[in-house]
Amino acid sequence: MSNLTDNVAALMREVAAREIMPRFRALAESDIEEKSKGDLVTIADRASELWLTPRLEALVAGSHVLGEEAAAADPALLDRLADDKALWTVDPVDGTGNFVAGRETFGVMVSLVEKGETTHAWIYLPVADELATAERGAGAFWKSGGETGRLMSGRAAPATADQSASFYVRFMPDEWRAGIEKHAEGIGRKESTLCSAVDYTS
Repeated sequence: MSNLTDNVAALMREVAAREIMPRFRALAESDIEEKSKGDLVTIADRASELWLTPRLEALVAGSHVLGEEAAAADPALLDRLADDKALWTVDPVDGTGNFVAGRETFGVMVSLVEKGETTHAWIYLPVADELATAERGAGAFWKSGGETGRLMSGRAAPATADQSASFYVRFMPDEWRAGIEKHAEGIGRKESTLCSAVDYTS
């Protein structure tokens, strides 16, 4: 793995230790808000994003961060997706509903997009201290219990009938839902944990 991959992984572990895990199963009512009906945000989400933003931007010169909570507060930030500058995307606590409910199925997700293409991605599961990383051209890896193994190889994708996936479209516009359902025909359904970080790595 590259130095960048390791450096981001270290930041994700540190932010989890500083801002997320001390608040797990310890949230006050005032620490939780609703961005929209059923879509929760906590002090852990916001504090983690604020902590990560300048540190990620310092790793790649000229880069910007597009964080879930900042974009929710200012949707104009989504315009950064069309920019040629390096862009970090951050979901500081994926599975916030689970986090609020005291369930262990939550994680931290970061990706780096360069010239419109995702070149690096990270998923960290703080409770289990497990990490998935991917780097364009270098493969995807899973680190658990101090051991690192290749998560995916270059094998051909299985036939559609042999695939299974979770589809979570609750917060998507109606017209998107219909398209996703159409393209999902023939793919086996896997029960969602309501946390993409866990669903993607399980």
